[in-house]
Amino acid sequence: MKKNNKKENTEIHIEKENNQKLQNDEKLLNCYEINGNIEKENNQKSQQNQKLLDCYEKVYKTKYKTKKELGNEYELQIGRYFQSLNFKIYYNGINNGKKDGGIDIIGWNSEKVLLIQCKNHRSQIKQDLLRKFIGDCKIYEEKNKYKIKDREIKRIFASNSTADYGANKFLNENRNILEFLRIQAK
Repeated sequence: MKKNNKKENTEIHIEKENNQKLQNDEKLLNCYEINGNIEKENNQKSQQNQKLLDCYEKVYKTKYKTKKELGNEYELQIGRYFQSLNFKIYYNGINNGKKDGGIDIIGWNSEKVLLIQCKNHRSQIKQDLLRKFIGDCKIYEEKNKYKIKDREIKRIFASNSTADYGANKFLNENRNILEFLRIQAK
């Protein structure tokens, strides 16, 4: 009788563990469900696990990149664009991080030097960011006269988003100082 009771208790314990695991898997599936594309399939655990893995890859490898990762990708995209226009590129923001002096990319050829700020924002660009960038450029230009020599300097503010009313007005008034490029992030 004791053996039977022990066997029954073990079976009940195993059944409870299995039920708990299934409930946990279902909770995880619910946590990672994207736009209703993942359907709960309680009776086929392997399909649940595969969907959970697919969901994880979709969410964490694309949707939940850090702002830094998204910013770096955008800087690389903008840098490649200017490389295609025959400029040599230095990724100042990626190489120096927060100590980039407000200039993300420095591009040059024999005739021009490009000072580029990249903003991969969802919100509109405001005038204060443009003013700050111009100030950062002036400081860079002063400190690096020997590198710039007699080349033309172009200050370029590249953004994924649009400029707001105040920023647009500022850009129109300062066309000869600053160029605004709207380039969608890939």
